[in-house]
Amino acid sequence: AGNAKFLKRIDATDAGAVIVPRDFQASMQNLVLVENPQVAFAKVLKIFHLPLKPQPGISSKAHYR
Repeated sequence: AGNAKFLKRIDATDAGAVIVPRDFQASMQNLVLVENPQVAFAKVLKIFHLPLKPQPGISSKAHYR
């Protein structure tokens, strides 16, 4: 949320927490204060994004001719 256009709308979010720059001031309580919000967001995505594990075999949704 380091981008100014997003920071302007922070009070309208339904997010449980927001990643913001360390110097950000807001009434919202669930802030994650970081040096670089974009880098922090990328790190969070790596933690929560689990790679898909392909299932062995042929999917029942597969089509052939």
